[in-house]
Amino acid sequence: MDKQLLDAIIKKIEAKIDATFRLKSVRDAPSIGSGNKAYILDAEPISYFVKTNVGKPKDFFEKEVDGLHMLSIAVMRHLVVPRPLFWGEFEGYQFLVMEKISMKEPSTDFFEKLGFGMAQLHKNTNHFYGLQEDNYVGPDVQTNGKYESWGNFYTKCRVLPQMQKAFDNQRISADDVKKIENICIQLPSLLPQEKPSLLHGDFWIGNVSDTTQSIPSIFDPSVYYGNREIDIAMSSLMGGFDESFYASYNNEFPLTKGWQQRLGINQLYSILVLINNYGPDYYEKLKEVIKGY
Repeated sequence: MDKQLLDAIIKKIEAKIDATFRLKSVRDAPSIGSGNKAYILDAEPISYFVKTNVGKPKDFFEKEVDGLHMLSIAVMRHLVVPRPLFWGEFEGYQFLVMEKISMKEPSTDFFEKLGFGMAQLHKNTNHFYGLQEDNYVGPDVQTNGKYESWGNFYTKCRVLPQMQKAFDNQRISADDVKKIENICIQLPSLLPQEKPSLLHGDFWIGNVSDTTQSIPSIFDPSVYYGNREIDIAMSSLMGGFDESFYASYNNEFPLTKGWQQRLGINQLYSILVLINNYGPDYYEKLKEVIKGY
């Protein structure tokens, strides 16, 4: 980490905790995507997790903090959500400082507990689909707003913007666009009508972990209110989830019949985001989802 940036962050930590911050070491954390770099500040009695980036919108980390607060209130004791300390800017850098969560390898009942916890999250409902403010998914702006219809919201605020970006960047064809638009027209008859649930919004295996408290943790959200099958579909798209996750979730909050057959449609937005930001590796998956339309 840049020495001047580190000094600025330590000063802010000391102002926040009203005490001397006794730093032991600075470690690079694994890459976390979205152009962010991450570090662990080892200290006593609390260590901190720091994200930094350059060139992102000024509210990039602010929106993440808002999402973390929403998740924390919703899941209470069922899941661990990182507690943000503050975010800020320094000489072109943006940074977010959070309390470090002590992670460990998944225990035998990790996925069962995670399924139960996500069911509790999804029981938090709202009277509209979307969110009062826009936020981000990866590096992209995620348009929200308030919608009465899930099909309209998913079409206008999720699928079509990413579809247009992919077409403009020549990552999908005109035929692909036609098929995706045909899917969007049919969405009202393809998707179940449920109350809008609070979603994690970027729910893949890289954004969950077990903790030394033996309570699953979720992080790096892109929250909004939507159909809960979106989070389930994202978990299936990226893989890595044990079947006990889905069994536990369904035992606590049963999904509407036919959810497995709707996985592809509910993965469409995430697939387009992946194509736009990480290249063509997911193009064949897109073709699989949209064939027949």
